[in-house]
Amino acid sequence: MAGHAGNYYTIAVGKQTAKGTPQTTPTYKLRVTGGGIGGPTRNETVLTETDSSRQARPSVVVGERVGPATTSHYIRSDEFPLLAYGVMGANADSGANPYTHTATSAATLPYFTLFEAFDSTAAVTRFADCRLNQMRVRGQAGEPLTCELEWWGLASLFGSTDPVLAASSAVPHTWPLVTVTKGGATTACVSEFDIEINNNLEWIECDNGLEPVDIQPGRWEVSGSMLVLFETDADYRSFHTGSPSGTTVSSTLFTEALTITSSRSASNDEISFTMTAVEYTAFPLQPDAGGDPIRVAMAWRAQPQTTIANTLSIVTKNITAAY
Repeated sequence: MAGHAGNYYTIAVGKQTAKGTPQTTPTYKLRVTGGGIGGPTRNETVLTETDSSRQARPSVVVGERVGPATTSHYIRSDEFPLLAYGVMGANADSGANPYTHTATSAATLPYFTLFEAFDSTAAVTRFADCRLNQMRVRGQAGEPLTCELEWWGLASLFGSTDPVLAASSAVPHTWPLVTVTKGGATTACVSEFDIEINNNLEWIECDNGLEPVDIQPGRWEVSGSMLVLFETDADYRSFHTGSPSGTTVSSTLFTEALTITSSRSASNDEISFTMTAVEYTAFPLQPDAGGDPIRVAMAWRAQPQTTIANTLSIVTKNITAAY
């Protein structure tokens, strides 16, 4: 009896036209660096009631849903705009080869269909009416950039067929392509960053059977951190006093613009995360007994803007026309 190698695994992803209408021709087939859908989540509860036996009562199935399931992927500029669209809710395409795709927040989120395939045919399951709850983008010196996705979904169909679709051949983005622009100036002192986009989804369960009836977006939040080489006390003083030259503590929140860009080509292979203002929430300045250079894990959150597109926009440039 033969087994199946665990690395023979893909997730085909396609945006649905509407809830309840599964996508039959997915756009991309994603490889994973970790995690997986792993089938739907089956909710059971053990009956607790009196009877005439010492044995525990049996379980009953009270629900089934897709996720929350986390998958991790290298970031490629052809696939990424679709994922950014999914977690942000809106996308605008412009240009004429190369193209620019701008993802911004919206009141609602698109639904996706996922085809999870183990060894192409060993176990293929279609998950419909899926939404993205979270995306966490990470970059670190000496490593490829990754995005971690948290999927929530409603409907499962076992024994499906893996769509005939080749995985992307684009080269993933890597750390040497990254530039961090902080307060309008390029830093050249950041060795790690992460950006977390959270939709705070909620299940809506009603009298419609085992599966929830819908997934509702909640409060939209954007936060993150950067590991920054400590050079001067300007950021330290800004965090505590509200000004890089301040000398006394203040209730003033120090904010500044923050843009993180990964660019292989400024015209057709670039991804940029732009925030009009971030509030720094932590600046833990600590010594190092071993004598290593001091680095500070600066934590931040995107400050809400009157125009929500200014809170965070994700702009990707590539040679794909539309998403």
